[in-house]
Amino acid sequence: MANEITKISSDNATPAQFFKAVNIKEKFEEVLGDKQKTESFVASVLAIVNDTPELKKVDNSSIMAAAMKAAVLDLPVEKSLGFAYVIPYYNSRTRKHEAQFQIGYKGYIQLAQRSGVIAKISRGKIYENQFLSYDPLDEKLEADFSVEGEGEVAGYFAKLILVNGFSHLVYWSKEKVEKHRDKFSKAKSYGPWKDNFDAMALKTVIKDLLRDAPMSLQMQIREDGTTGNYKTEAKDVTPDEPETLEDLIPHDEETGEIIDEPEQLDLGVSYEDPNAK
Repeated sequence: MANEITKISSDNATPAQFFKAVNIKEKFEEVLGDKQKTESFVASVLAIVNDTPELKKVDNSSIMAAAMKAAVLDLPVEKSLGFAYVIPYYNSRTRKHEAQFQIGYKGYIQLAQRSGVIAKISRGKIYENQFLSYDPLDEKLEADFSVEGEGEVAGYFAKLILVNGFSHLVYWSKEKVEKHRDKFSKAKSYGPWKDNFDAMALKTVIKDLLRDAPMSLQMQIREDGTTGNYKTEAKDVTPDEPETLEDLIPHDEETGEIIDEPEQLDLGVSYEDPNAK
């Protein structure tokens, strides 16, 4: 196009000028492998920036770094889809707003499906009138799903079975999830933890579950909660040294995820939630 910017590198440019520049689009196309897909992806990034006032305080290069991580993992960044997010993050060390890449729980499931070694993955919530018992040593969870869930939620579970027969189940009580949120999230009284608690709880439990997934999948998950400049190596903004057993659970600085209620997905694997409506 005649009015298309050929090359741009300055963060003084507006987000629209920056992401519509030919040299920037070429970087995404190298990863996404398709011009039309690139146009759609860039349009999604710009829509997120326009809809998120705090992202307008972030350097274009930081937004690109976060978006590029989603592109590399081939995960869409539209908030409504729930696969991946580009969210604002205030770095108290640099005293600058930065963009952070985060994977939604649907993104975790998508990555797990692509690994080719997972035969089945399930997740869901259990209400107090359904919960019977949980044995963490033998990973045995007993619940009565013949009755409709009512009242308070007792907890959240996730289970995977690999094609080689290995299985792993994780169950977190609601109290444990709340303690995790209070310890690692700066935004418990607003944002996704307040508006979408179930989805955030499922994400936390699934992320814990996938710690025992194949190494190739774990390496992709390590990108979650990182930020950086597309010209330099990304840096992890989560704590480096765990202090307690709970600290060993990977976590995020959740500040802006908006995810729909869990739903059945056609990903090529058995995907179950006994309480899914």
